[in-house]
Parts: sequence; C-alpha cells; structure tokens
Amino acid sequence: MGFRDLIPKSLDSKTECKEQLKKIFKKYDSNHDNCLSKEELKRAFDELGALFPGFRARRGLYHADANNDGQIDMGELDNLLDYAYKHGFTGN
Repeated sequence: MGFRDLIPKSLDSKTECKEQLKKIFKKYDSNHDNCLSKEELKRAFDELGALFPGFRARRGLYHADANNDGQIDMGELDNLLDYAYKHGFTGN
C-alpha cells in the first residue's frame, strides 16, 4: 500500500483536476509576466469549454483578484482554480 492509496479518490481526483486547470491557465499567460489578464483568462475559459468565456473571465477576476489590480498573479491562482473547479471546469 503506497501513500496514494491512503488519499481518498475524490480528493485525489480534485487535486488532479486542479493541476490540469493550472497547466491550462498558465499556458495562456501569453506575455510571460506570471499574471493572467482578463483577455488571457477569456481565452483559457474558451479552451475549457465555457459557454460565455468573457463572463467566466470577469467572474474569475472578481473571485480571485485579491489585490484588485485587474489580473490574476501566481499568488492568486489558487483562488482562480477554486472558482473554476467549483463551476465544473476540470481541465479534462
């Protein structure tokens, strides 16, 4: 029995989904400034299959942009991942 066997499947699955989401969001940091602009978020949510990616980008900013600078920095990324996962985005 390994360590991964001790982790409940639902927790393991949630962690994997968030890791996939993180990869997708980071891929859309097109100017490599370690921040995601509203436009970069819109493109990421479009890839994730959002029906209204602009809406999801705005709501993601609202929920995750703790310092209100209009973009998601890497310190705020976990908040964005929580938002995306909560709304059914899995990265799969």
